[in-house]
Amino acid sequence: MLKRKITERSILRLLDFKKLFHVHCDASRTTIGAVLSQEDKLVAFFSEKLNESRQKYSSYDKEFYVVIQALEHWRHYLLGNEFVLFSDNFALQYVMQQHKLNHKHAKWVEYLQSFNFILKHISGQANKVVDALSRKALLLQESTVQVLGFEHLQDLYQIDTDFKEAYEACQNPLVRDNSPWLDYNLQEKLMFKGGQLCIPDCSMRENIIREKHSGGLAGHFGMDKTLKQLSHFYFWPKMRRDVQRFVARCKVCQLAKGHSQNTGLYISLPVPGIPWDSVNLDFVLGLPKTQRGYDLVMVVVDRF
Repeated sequence: MLKRKITERSILRLLDFKKLFHVHCDASRTTIGAVLSQEDKLVAFFSEKLNESRQKYSSYDKEFYVVIQALEHWRHYLLGNEFVLFSDNFALQYVMQQHKLNHKHAKWVEYLQSFNFILKHISGQANKVVDALSRKALLLQESTVQVLGFEHLQDLYQIDTDFKEAYEACQNPLVRDNSPWLDYNLQEKLMFKGGQLCIPDCSMRENIIREKHSGGLAGHFGMDKTLKQLSHFYFWPKMRRDVQRFVARCKVCQLAKGHSQNTGLYISLPVPGIPWDSVNLDFVLGLPKTQRGYDLVMVVVDRF
């Protein structure tokens, strides 16, 4: 129904279609997010970066839009099942009771009528998980940290060559204040340099680069823009070098920007060993008509 650019996430736990689904939605100025859960346990989630036109939506339209996107995204789970839809926009509770709707809202309301749900208002403070999805700057401060796997970083800091000394210094504030690691600090057992999360030397670095370069919220940015997006949230030594190598190896970028071609050498077709093993048939049309009224020629070629 609606075209979207979404960060896709795998299912985090098995679903039970006999239990009630809960859908939490939230929107910020530039991003929307939604969470699907059962019995207060996270099942799946997604976030979407709004394009320039949708960023100009009113707060009401953004909250309405994320509801439509959530239902479209999990349509195969929700259609035919009862569920509870939570939003922190109080006005959405009366959307089905409005008599005059513009074309956009009328289209969305018509889509909502395909589902069997109850719409409930939830305060912004109680909507923390979805709020973290819609506001990426708060991502590491919310419970989604555990979902993304960042809780394993604390074990890697102790053996990582780039951050081992800084991690040891952060555990003793007196040592840190009199060392080159003054900018580093620990929050929820994760190490930050200023406001940037420190990433040890592991496969997570490449995964994060891939997400910022070509993930659901990205569009195969160039090296500078990918680095800017990355350095806003994360830090590790020689980040520019790693980003440059990743972008240089990106097949999609090389094909799109003309640096390489998806072609090779011409290869001759195999020569048939017997007659009528490989036959080509073609017609030549639009010729002047003969005395008998024919205006085409059938050409048959036996490659043998």
